[in-house]
Amino acid sequence: MTDQPSITIPVSICIRMKRWHWDKKSQYTPRWLWLLICFAGFLLIGCSDSPTLVNVTKEPLQHADPRMASILPPKWKPTPQQDIQVDAEPDPKSAINFGGLLRVREREIVVPYVIGYSVNGRPLEVYRFGNGGRNLLIIAGIHGGYEWNTIALAYELIEHLKHDPQLIPPDVKLHILLSLNPDGAARAHNFLGRANANNVDLNRNWNVNWTSNLPQLRCWNLVRLSGGPYPISEPESKALMRYILDTDIEAIISYHSAGLGIFAGGLPTTEKSRQLAEAIADMSTYPYPPIDIGCNYTGTFIDWAARIGIASVDVELSNHFNTDFEQNLRILETFLSWTPTP
Repeated sequence: MTDQPSITIPVSICIRMKRWHWDKKSQYTPRWLWLLICFAGFLLIGCSDSPTLVNVTKEPLQHADPRMASILPPKWKPTPQQDIQVDAEPDPKSAINFGGLLRVREREIVVPYVIGYSVNGRPLEVYRFGNGGRNLLIIAGIHGGYEWNTIALAYELIEHLKHDPQLIPPDVKLHILLSLNPDGAARAHNFLGRANANNVDLNRNWNVNWTSNLPQLRCWNLVRLSGGPYPISEPESKALMRYILDTDIEAIISYHSAGLGIFAGGLPTTEKSRQLAEAIADMSTYPYPPIDIGCNYTGTFIDWAARIGIASVDVELSNHFNTDFEQNLRILETFLSWTPTP
Protein backbone atom coordinates (compact mmCIF):
# COMPACT_ATOMS: atom_id res chain seq x y z
CA MET A 1 0.00 0.00 0.00
CA THR A 2 1.45 3.34 -1.01
CA ASP A 3 1.70 6.44 1.19
CA GLN A 4 -0.75 8.26 -1.10
CA PRO A 5 -3.56 5.88 -2.26
CA SER A 6 -4.79 6.58 -5.75
CA ILE A 7 -8.30 7.85 -6.34
CA THR A 8 -8.47 5.91 -9.64
CA ILE A 9 -9.86 2.74 -7.95
CA PRO A 10 -13.38 4.10 -7.22
CA VAL A 11 -13.39 5.84 -10.59
CA SER A 12 -12.65 2.61 -12.49
CA ILE A 13 -15.28 0.70 -10.49
CA CYS A 14 -17.82 3.37 -11.26
CA ILE A 15 -17.04 3.24 -14.98
CA ARG A 16 -17.38 -0.57 -15.07
CA MET A 17 -20.71 -0.45 -13.25
CA LYS A 18 -21.98 2.17 -15.66
CA ARG A 19 -20.95 0.10 -18.69
CA TRP A 20 -22.73 -2.93 -17.23
CA HIS A 21 -25.83 -0.85 -16.80
CA TRP A 22 -25.75 0.28 -20.42
CA ASP A 23 -25.03 -3.23 -21.72
CA LYS A 24 -27.92 -4.82 -19.87
CA LYS A 25 -30.20 -1.88 -20.57
CA SER A 26 -31.72 -2.47 -17.18
CA GLN A 27 -35.18 -1.07 -16.69
CA TYR A 28 -35.09 -1.58 -12.95
CA THR A 29 -32.23 0.63 -11.69
CA PRO A 30 -32.53 4.39 -12.35
CA ARG A 31 -29.46 6.13 -13.70
CA TRP A 32 -29.42 8.68 -10.83
CA LEU A 33 -28.98 5.80 -8.36
CA TRP A 34 -25.80 4.67 -10.16
CA LEU A 35 -24.48 8.21 -10.04
CA LEU A 36 -25.20 8.39 -6.32
CA ILE A 37 -23.39 5.08 -5.71
CA CYS A 38 -20.36 6.29 -7.68
CA PHE A 39 -20.22 9.56 -5.79
CA ALA A 40 -20.49 7.80 -2.41
CA GLY A 41 -17.72 5.40 -3.36
CA PHE A 42 -15.51 8.27 -4.44
CA LEU A 43 -15.94 9.97 -1.05
CA LEU A 44 -15.51 6.84 1.04
CA ILE A 45 -12.63 5.21 -0.82
CA GLY A 46 -10.88 7.91 -2.78
CA CYS A 47 -10.77 10.77 -0.28
CA SER A 48 -10.64 9.36 3.20
CA ASP A 49 -6.98 8.43 3.23
CA SER A 50 -5.58 10.83 0.69
CA PRO A 51 -3.36 13.47 2.29
CA THR A 52 -3.20 15.34 -1.01
CA LEU A 53 -6.92 16.13 -0.71
CA VAL A 54 -7.72 16.41 2.99
CA ASN A 55 -4.50 17.72 4.51
CA VAL A 56 -4.50 21.07 2.71
CA THR A 57 -4.03 23.05 5.93
CA LYS A 58 -0.77 21.43 6.91
CA GLU A 59 1.90 24.05 7.76
CA PRO A 60 -0.17 27.05 6.51
CA LEU A 61 2.44 29.62 7.48
CA GLN A 62 5.03 28.04 5.20
CA HIS A 63 2.77 27.66 2.17
CA ALA A 64 0.37 30.61 2.56
CA ASP A 65 -0.64 32.59 -0.47
CA PRO A 66 1.38 35.84 -0.40
CA ARG A 67 -1.77 37.73 -1.38
CA MET A 68 -3.08 37.07 2.14
CA ALA A 69 -0.59 39.65 3.43
CA SER A 70 -2.84 42.40 2.16
CA ILE A 71 -5.66 41.43 4.53
CA LEU A 72 -3.64 40.36 7.54
CA PRO A 73 -2.66 42.98 10.18
CA PRO A 74 0.98 44.03 9.80
CA LYS A 75 3.44 43.51 12.59
CA TRP A 76 4.08 46.84 14.32
CA LYS A 77 7.60 47.99 15.08
CA PRO A 78 8.42 51.21 16.97
CA THR A 79 9.64 54.05 14.78
CA PRO A 80 12.42 56.20 16.27
CA GLN A 81 10.97 59.36 14.68
CA GLN A 82 7.67 59.05 16.54
CA ASP A 83 8.65 60.62 19.85
CA ILE A 84 5.55 62.53 20.96
CA GLN A 85 3.79 63.72 24.05
CA VAL A 86 0.24 62.93 25.05
CA ASP A 87 -2.33 64.48 27.36
CA ALA A 88 -2.86 61.57 29.71
CA GLU A 89 -1.29 58.32 30.83
CA PRO A 90 -0.70 56.10 27.79
CA ASP A 91 -2.47 52.81 27.34
CA PRO A 92 0.17 50.10 27.99
CA LYS A 93 -1.30 48.10 25.11
CA SER A 94 -0.52 50.88 22.63
CA ALA A 95 2.67 52.40 24.01
CA ILE A 96 6.17 51.25 24.89
CA ASN A 97 8.76 53.26 26.79
CA PHE A 98 12.26 53.30 25.34
CA GLY A 99 14.81 55.14 27.47
CA GLY A 100 12.24 57.61 28.76
CA LEU A 101 10.89 58.44 25.29
CA LEU A 102 7.33 57.43 24.62
CA ARG A 103 6.91 55.62 21.35
CA VAL A 104 3.33 54.92 20.34
CA ARG A 105 1.45 53.34 17.53
CA GLU A 106 0.00 55.66 14.94
CA ARG A 107 -3.69 56.57 15.27
CA GLU A 108 -4.06 55.11 18.76
CA ILE A 109 -3.35 57.94 21.17
CA VAL A 110 -5.85 60.62 20.12
CA VAL A 111 -9.36 60.13 21.42
CA PRO A 112 -12.13 62.74 21.41
CA TYR A 113 -12.95 64.66 24.56
CA VAL A 114 -16.70 65.21 24.94
CA ILE A 115 -17.43 68.80 25.98
CA GLY A 116 -21.23 68.48 25.95
CA TYR A 117 -24.19 67.21 23.98
CA SER A 118 -26.52 68.50 21.29
CA VAL A 119 -30.26 68.96 21.65
CA ASN A 120 -30.78 65.38 20.48
CA GLY A 121 -28.01 63.99 22.68
CA ARG A 122 -25.19 63.67 20.19
CA PRO A 123 -21.71 64.26 21.66
CA LEU A 124 -19.70 67.40 20.90
CA GLU A 125 -16.20 66.02 20.41
CA VAL A 126 -12.91 67.90 20.72
CA TYR A 127 -9.61 66.35 19.59
CA ARG A 128 -6.49 67.67 21.32
CA PHE A 129 -2.89 67.67 20.13
CA GLY A 130 0.24 68.80 21.97
CA ASN A 131 0.94 69.81 25.55
CA GLY A 132 1.97 73.44 25.25
CA GLY A 133 0.66 76.34 27.27
CA ARG A 134 -0.84 78.25 24.32
CA ASN A 135 -4.32 76.92 23.59
CA LEU A 136 -5.61 77.30 20.03
CA LEU A 137 -9.03 76.18 18.79
CA ILE A 138 -10.46 75.15 15.41
CA ILE A 139 -14.24 74.80 15.10
CA ALA A 140 -16.19 73.10 12.32
CA GLY A 141 -19.82 72.36 11.59
CA ILE A 142 -21.55 75.32 13.30
CA HIS A 143 -23.99 75.19 10.40
CA GLY A 144 -24.19 71.40 10.42
CA GLY A 145 -25.11 69.64 7.20
CA TYR A 146 -25.42 72.86 5.20
CA GLU A 147 -21.66 73.27 5.62
CA TRP A 148 -20.80 69.58 5.94
CA ASN A 149 -17.50 70.08 4.09
CA THR A 150 -16.15 71.99 7.11
CA ILE A 151 -16.69 68.83 9.18
CA ALA A 152 -14.92 66.82 6.49
CA LEU A 153 -12.01 69.27 6.61
CA ALA A 154 -11.77 69.00 10.40
CA TYR A 155 -11.67 65.22 10.08
CA GLU A 156 -8.89 65.45 7.48
CA LEU A 157 -6.85 67.73 9.73
CA ILE A 158 -7.33 65.38 12.67
CA GLU A 159 -6.17 62.39 10.64
CA HIS A 160 -3.18 64.33 9.33
CA LEU A 161 -2.11 65.30 12.85
CA LYS A 162 -2.49 61.72 14.05
CA HIS A 163 0.15 60.75 11.49
CA ASP A 164 2.31 63.85 11.95
CA PRO A 165 2.00 65.05 15.56
CA GLN A 166 5.38 66.79 15.30
CA LEU A 167 3.58 69.52 13.39
CA ILE A 168 2.41 70.90 16.75
CA PRO A 169 5.00 73.31 18.26
CA PRO A 170 6.19 72.52 21.80
CA ASP A 171 4.45 75.59 23.24
CA VAL A 172 1.05 74.89 21.65
CA LYS A 173 -1.96 72.75 22.47
CA LEU A 174 -4.38 72.53 19.54
CA HIS A 175 -8.07 71.79 20.06
CA ILE A 176 -10.27 70.75 17.10
CA LEU A 177 -14.05 70.64 17.57
CA LEU A 178 -15.20 68.21 14.91
CA SER A 179 -18.79 69.51 14.72
CA LEU A 180 -20.71 71.97 16.88
CA ASN A 181 -24.00 71.00 15.19
CA PRO A 182 -24.12 67.21 14.79
CA ASP A 183 -27.94 67.22 14.76
CA GLY A 184 -27.99 69.44 11.68
CA ALA A 185 -25.33 67.30 10.02
CA ALA A 186 -27.40 64.18 10.69
CA ARG A 187 -30.59 65.77 9.35
CA ALA A 188 -29.43 66.75 5.85
CA HIS A 189 -26.39 67.72 3.80
CA ASN A 190 -28.09 70.76 2.32
CA PHE A 191 -29.75 73.98 3.50
CA LEU A 192 -32.18 71.96 5.65
CA GLY A 193 -29.25 70.94 7.86
CA ARG A 194 -28.15 74.47 8.83
CA ALA A 195 -29.98 74.87 12.17
CA ASN A 196 -29.81 72.73 15.27
CA ALA A 197 -32.73 70.57 16.40
CA ASN A 198 -34.48 73.64 17.89
CA ASN A 199 -34.38 75.44 14.53
CA VAL A 200 -31.76 77.84 15.93
CA ASP A 201 -28.83 79.11 13.89
CA LEU A 202 -25.92 78.43 16.25
CA ASN A 203 -23.89 81.23 14.68
CA ARG A 204 -26.62 83.75 15.61
CA ASN A 205 -27.04 82.65 19.22
CA TRP A 206 -24.27 84.70 20.89
CA ASN A 207 -24.70 87.78 23.02
CA VAL A 208 -23.16 90.40 20.72
CA ASN A 209 -25.62 92.30 18.50
CA TRP A 210 -28.07 89.47 19.18
CA THR A 211 -31.67 89.26 17.97
CA SER A 212 -34.11 86.39 17.96
CA ASN A 213 -35.70 87.33 14.64
CA LEU A 214 -32.88 87.10 12.13
CA PRO A 215 -32.53 89.74 9.41
CA GLN A 216 -33.68 88.53 6.01
CA LEU A 217 -32.58 91.36 3.73
CA ARG A 218 -29.33 90.41 1.92
CA CYS A 219 -28.75 87.62 4.49
CA TRP A 220 -29.22 83.84 4.35
CA ASN A 221 -32.99 83.29 4.04
CA LEU A 222 -33.57 79.92 2.36
CA VAL A 223 -35.36 78.71 5.51
CA ARG A 224 -36.75 80.84 8.33
CA LEU A 225 -34.48 80.29 11.36
CA SER A 226 -34.15 81.86 14.80
CA GLY A 227 -31.35 83.33 16.85
CA GLY A 228 -32.81 81.48 19.82
CA PRO A 229 -35.19 82.68 22.56
CA TYR A 230 -32.24 84.41 24.26
CA PRO A 231 -28.43 84.54 23.82
CA ILE A 232 -26.55 81.31 24.56
CA SER A 233 -29.87 79.50 24.83
CA GLU A 234 -28.75 76.30 23.10
CA PRO A 235 -26.91 73.39 24.76
CA GLU A 236 -24.31 73.44 21.97
CA SER A 237 -23.56 77.14 22.57
CA LYS A 238 -23.44 76.66 26.33
CA ALA A 239 -21.01 73.75 26.04
CA LEU A 240 -18.67 75.62 23.68
CA MET A 241 -18.68 78.78 25.79
CA ARG A 242 -17.90 76.84 28.96
CA TYR A 243 -15.08 74.93 27.26
CA ILE A 244 -13.49 78.11 25.87
CA LEU A 245 -13.61 79.89 29.22
CA ASP A 246 -12.30 76.87 31.14
CA THR A 247 -9.48 76.19 28.65
CA ASP A 248 -8.14 79.76 28.29
CA ILE A 249 -8.20 79.74 24.49
CA GLU A 250 -5.96 82.38 22.85
CA ALA A 251 -7.01 82.21 19.18
CA ILE A 252 -9.82 80.62 17.16
CA ILE A 253 -10.52 79.68 13.56
CA SER A 254 -14.18 78.92 12.88
CA TYR A 255 -14.75 77.23 9.51
CA HIS A 256 -17.72 78.00 7.26
CA SER A 257 -18.66 77.74 3.58
CA ALA A 258 -18.83 79.11 1.04
CA GLY A 259 -16.90 81.74 -0.83
CA LEU A 260 -17.07 85.06 0.97
CA GLY A 261 -13.54 85.01 2.40
CA ILE A 262 -12.18 85.65 5.88
CA PHE A 263 -14.13 87.50 8.59
CA ALA A 264 -12.33 89.03 11.60
CA GLY A 265 -14.19 89.05 14.91
CA GLY A 266 -15.33 92.05 16.91
CA LEU A 267 -17.73 94.97 16.61
CA PRO A 268 -15.61 96.84 15.75
CA THR A 269 -12.95 94.37 14.59
CA THR A 270 -10.30 93.80 17.26
CA GLU A 271 -6.63 94.28 16.44
CA LYS A 272 -5.69 90.69 17.26
CA SER A 273 -8.48 89.31 15.08
CA ARG A 274 -7.41 91.55 12.20
CA GLN A 275 -3.79 90.40 12.46
CA LEU A 276 -4.84 86.74 12.44
CA ALA A 277 -7.12 87.30 9.43
CA GLU A 278 -4.32 89.00 7.48
CA ALA A 279 -1.84 86.23 8.32
CA ILE A 280 -4.28 83.60 7.05
CA ALA A 281 -5.08 85.60 3.92
CA ASP A 282 -1.37 85.79 3.08
CA MET A 283 -1.19 81.97 3.03
CA SER A 284 -4.41 81.30 1.12
CA THR A 285 -6.65 82.36 -1.75
CA TYR A 286 -9.43 83.42 0.63
CA PRO A 287 -9.90 87.20 0.47
CA TYR A 288 -9.62 89.57 3.40
CA PRO A 289 -11.56 91.77 3.85
CA PRO A 290 -14.36 89.40 2.81
CA ILE A 291 -16.93 90.01 0.10
CA ASP A 292 -19.57 92.39 1.46
CA ILE A 293 -23.12 91.32 0.59
CA GLY A 294 -24.77 93.90 2.85
CA CYS A 295 -25.98 91.47 5.51
CA ASN A 296 -26.25 92.55 9.17
CA TYR A 297 -24.66 89.56 10.91
CA THR A 298 -26.23 89.30 14.35
CA GLY A 299 -25.18 87.25 17.37
CA THR A 300 -22.12 85.71 15.71
CA PHE A 301 -19.71 83.46 17.56
CA ILE A 302 -16.46 85.23 16.53
CA ASP A 303 -17.82 88.61 17.64
CA TRP A 304 -18.49 87.14 21.07
CA ALA A 305 -15.04 85.50 21.20
CA ALA A 306 -13.32 88.73 20.13
CA ARG A 307 -15.23 90.67 22.80
CA ILE A 308 -13.68 88.52 25.54
CA GLY A 309 -10.16 89.06 24.14
CA ILE A 310 -9.66 86.07 21.85
CA ALA A 311 -8.23 86.51 18.34
CA SER A 312 -11.08 85.09 16.26
CA VAL A 313 -11.77 84.61 12.56
CA ASP A 314 -14.29 82.92 10.30
CA VAL A 315 -12.72 81.21 7.29
CA GLU A 316 -15.13 80.45 4.43
CA LEU A 317 -14.24 77.51 2.21
CA SER A 318 -14.45 78.17 -1.52
CA ASN A 319 -17.65 76.12 -2.04
CA HIS A 320 -20.03 73.69 -0.31
CA PHE A 321 -18.36 70.55 -1.66
CA ASN A 322 -14.56 70.69 -1.30
CA THR A 323 -12.36 70.95 1.78
CA ASP A 324 -9.50 72.90 0.14
CA PHE A 325 -7.27 70.65 2.22
CA GLU A 326 -3.87 71.67 0.88
CA GLN A 327 -4.28 75.37 1.48
CA ASN A 328 -5.98 74.76 4.81
CA LEU A 329 -2.99 72.70 5.83
CA ARG A 330 -0.88 75.80 5.11
CA ILE A 331 -3.36 77.83 7.14
CA LEU A 332 -2.98 75.34 10.00
CA GLU A 333 0.80 75.71 9.97
CA THR A 334 0.44 79.50 9.98
CA PHE A 335 -2.09 79.34 12.81
CA LEU A 336 0.13 77.12 14.95
CA SER A 337 3.06 79.54 14.74
CA TRP A 338 1.05 82.79 14.85
CA THR A 339 1.30 85.24 17.75
CA PRO A 340 -0.16 88.74 17.82
CA THR A 341 2.10 91.75 17.43
CA PRO A 342 1.88 94.21 20.37
